[in-house]
Amino acid sequence: MAHIVWFSVVALFFSAPAMRRALLARQRWVDGVIGALLLLLGVSLLFVARGQPG
Repeated sequence: MAHIVWFSVVALFFSAPAMRRALLARQRWVDGVIGALLLLLGVSLLFVARGQPG
């Protein structure tokens, strides 16, 4: 139940008109930050996988 409430609040927050305008105005920057974080996650997984025996 807590997950449903949490994700509902997050969805309402990010779908609010003022927040949508702010995100759309900075969409290129937000996409770049998310892309960099995903790249770092992939690199960290690569190093973890290389450290595993087998």
